[in-house]
Amino acid sequence: MLLEGFLLLEKFVTNIVPGIWLLPVVMAGALLSWWLGEKGFPGKVAAQLVYSVTGMPLGPEGIILKLAGILRTGSSFTEAEKEVLMVSAMAAGIAAWFGTPLAAAALIYFAVTRSRIGYVLLAAFTGAALHYAWFGLPAYAPQPVPGVEATAVYILLGLLTGILAALTVRAVQGLNMISGRYLTIAAVLLVGVLVLFKPVLFGPGIAVGRQVLMMKEVTLLLLINIGTYKLITVIAAAGARIPGGIITPVMAVGAASGLLLALWLQSIFSTVPLDPKLAAVVGVAALLGGVTRLPLLAVLFALEISLQPAAIVPVLFATAASYAVSTVFLRRL
Repeated sequence: MLLEGFLLLEKFVTNIVPGIWLLPVVMAGALLSWWLGEKGFPGKVAAQLVYSVTGMPLGPEGIILKLAGILRTGSSFTEAEKEVLMVSAMAAGIAAWFGTPLAAAALIYFAVTRSRIGYVLLAAFTGAALHYAWFGLPAYAPQPVPGVEATAVYILLGLLTGILAALTVRAVQGLNMISGRYLTIAAVLLVGVLVLFKPVLFGPGIAVGRQVLMMKEVTLLLLINIGTYKLITVIAAAGARIPGGIITPVMAVGAASGLLLALWLQSIFSTVPLDPKLAAVVGVAALLGGVTRLPLLAVLFALEISLQPAAIVPVLFATAASYAVSTVFLRRL
């Protein structure tokens, strides 16, 4: 239901709401979120939700993880039972949000705990089943398996995306070092102004991310808006420590930047056929792997959201390339 609400909200804002109204919405949302954030744990969860529904680019998947943490406070369970309930709720919530059970389990395994994996997998597949029961399977047409030359270009795309991921991480870390109230105000103003002129940037980007992955009404202007301006808003918000998740916006930015890079590479390697949908999926995996430093999570996530068996080889190698080059650049930057 949360996902359905965000999809409708983003489509409504993008297609109906005049941009002039979005700047005060973003500003009012930030003020309300700041006030709620001073009200303890329930207020912090509500603040993150308000940030998300009033235009901030970070994803609300963090709300799922925080709400699942409430299960650790139950007094009628043992500590082991509380842990099982918490990690299972996290896995189920993430899988229900994205429809990616294996990626959800990988996220819990690498970021939360490496125990209780059986419960985590059971909960993740239950959450994914609810996702697909509600939304149905995505209508992706099967793509042909790319040849050796095309796979090599996709790997090059992964290398370039890895550089982008490293620059993104360093930019966020640099802003984190000077994080404060004035930086938060500046970040909110920047997001508000960009959303004012480009309403498609409103919110975490779940709707436009799906739009790019499914190649529905995709234009060069849309790709530039998401691949560049959306990335700027994500860096500003994350650098100012505004609460929220990064997986949702990275999905949108990765798909758009992957497609933009593919268009550029296609002009260089004109005799090598590149598939736009496959390039978008590779972009998602490569950027997510480079930013999160969790390549297995990135591979599983990209393959599960695309349901494209043909993407397995290019996604694997491109994500490995992105992870490797981002590691090198992060050490040198």
